[in-house]
Amino acid sequence: MESPPSKIAALPSAENLEKVYAEAGQWVRMCNEIIWQMSSIFVGLSIGSLPFAVQYPAIQSWVAIASFFLFLVWVTASHLYRRSSSVARDVLIQIEAYWNIPEIMSVYRRQGQVGYQRWSLFRMQVVILIVLAAFWIVLLIFFKR
Repeated sequence: MESPPSKIAALPSAENLEKVYAEAGQWVRMCNEIIWQMSSIFVGLSIGSLPFAVQYPAIQSWVAIASFFLFLVWVTASHLYRRSSSVARDVLIQIEAYWNIPEIMSVYRRQGQVGYQRWSLFRMQVVILIVLAAFWIVLLIFFKR
């Protein structure tokens, strides 16, 4: 990651920098909220469709496809919001470095780019999506009535 505070041509005033810091922090929190609120809807519907598929085997294939795509919508939206959140997080990291806040007190510098860590939420979502697809394939092939 670059150290862009030295590359900023004209720095905003301290007051404006505080506004940018506050708004970027709000954006990170809002993105996290959207991702998790969407999960309560899309993941619940996706996983909740299992008993429906077992109860009505005639439409199992449609339920499997719908379940997979509901989960995929959450994974895709999460990916888009994570990318947007990482831009705001990068700005926050740069401002903390510019302000010379000790690292022990720099929340965003200490966390870094959470969404790009080895076992980030997105990577776990992709793994779960693959497991969900495998589950539906096994259910449809081996447990079709």
